[in-house]
Amino acid sequence: MAKETKEAPKTKKEQVEVTVENIDDILQKGGLMEDDTFDKAEAEIKDEAEKRKVREAKEIILEARYTELKEVLQLRQRRAEDKATKACLESVKAAQTELREQKITATQYREKKKEAAKVKREAYAEAAKEYDKKYAELRNQFPGFWSYEWDRYDRW
Repeated sequence: MAKETKEAPKTKKEQVEVTVENIDDILQKGGLMEDDTFDKAEAEIKDEAEKRKVREAKEIILEARYTELKEVLQLRQRRAEDKATKACLESVKAAQTELREQKITATQYREKKKEAAKVKREAYAEAAKEYDKKYAELRNQFPGFWSYEWDRYDRW
């Protein structure tokens, strides 16, 4: 059986003894670029640019999803507030009609108006509470992403 011998790796560079006479040559050779250095650099630049574009596209997609969900939550809150406002207006209008028809006194009218405003405030508070709860769930769906940064554009 023939003995197999292991060869030293060819990528290992030979060590040259540094002397006063050859220091300039060693420094110059160390600074020279290999034939494929620029090709490798171009490939890395292209890869980094592609990764940056993918990262940016990913963030845009996530921000769009986040914004859409948040806007729908806000819309739902506003609709609940609109509904409460309309109900309050109808109650006040009905109380005013009763006052004009002399069915209630001015004091009773004011009480009905206060009650309608109270119901409206409670509905607003409930809508805000529901929004806050759902908004917290929304933000939990985007961990590691700066949703507060995305929100800053909403604060004009």
